[in-house]
Amino acid sequence: MKTKLLIVLCIVLYFRAYPQAYYPLEIGNLWQYWDCYDTLVPGYPYTVHVVGETTMANGYTYSIFEERGQRGYGLCQIGSKVYAYYAWYPPEDIFLLYDFSKTTGDTVGINYYPGDTMLVTVVYDGFGYVFGKWRRKWRFYEQSLKSSLYALREVTDSIGLTFQIFEPGVIVECLRGAIINGIRYGVITNVKLTNDYYPEKYELYQNYPNPFNPLTTIEYQLMKRSHVYLVVYDVLGREIETLVNQIQNSGIQSIIWNPRNLSGGVYFYRLTIDGKIISKKMVLLR
Repeated sequence: MKTKLLIVLCIVLYFRAYPQAYYPLEIGNLWQYWDCYDTLVPGYPYTVHVVGETTMANGYTYSIFEERGQRGYGLCQIGSKVYAYYAWYPPEDIFLLYDFSKTTGDTVGINYYPGDTMLVTVVYDGFGYVFGKWRRKWRFYEQSLKSSLYALREVTDSIGLTFQIFEPGVIVECLRGAIINGIRYGVITNVKLTNDYYPEKYELYQNYPNPFNPLTTIEYQLMKRSHVYLVVYDVLGREIETLVNQIQNSGIQSIIWNPRNLSGGVYFYRLTIDGKIISKKMVLLR
């Protein structure tokens, strides 16, 4: 009896100590899904891919997903939690989809959609072979508190969404292939791959508009997932504001700067990444 309890305790401790799962949100990653029960269903297989990023009002950067020719939603991982926003809901409504620090039976959170309230719980936390590798998997169940609507999503560490079933219509979808950070998994068909999503160098672009008042947009390109440090200085070299100090995914990034209490004049913005420093000049009009 003591041996069984020790084994159970070891398993629990192992699960709790397992590193936080990683949802691959880099630009260019893609997943292809098919109907689990009928490969001849119109519209299947269909491909979902990350085509860009945007910084929301909450200050977090979300990867933009496109499927069936439309950009419908974005995901952002912060620590163990993955948040979503949907283009068809107001942008201030941010929903918690997954929390990889939770295990079977735990409550993840409550999402308040227009006209509905959904409770998210973990109904499975375990391991299995996905694309030939032993990986940890979670199943998150999102149930309406007002109707029969639900969604069951299986997420696999380092792969992403691998299975989902949702009502209405009882649609069941399985992942058949993916390209994660340039590595191909499983079977993918009818996908034209380009290098557009995989930049070959770092770049800092000229802000626009320039001159500007009151807002300007600063864009830069990352060739890989990197720690980004973007700072604004005045003509005397004094630091005015840190715009970015975080790890970001590859691709083109952008941020809108609003220098609320600064006087007009010349300012410089400097990008530091992987030991490389790039600076450009901008003019604020008052």
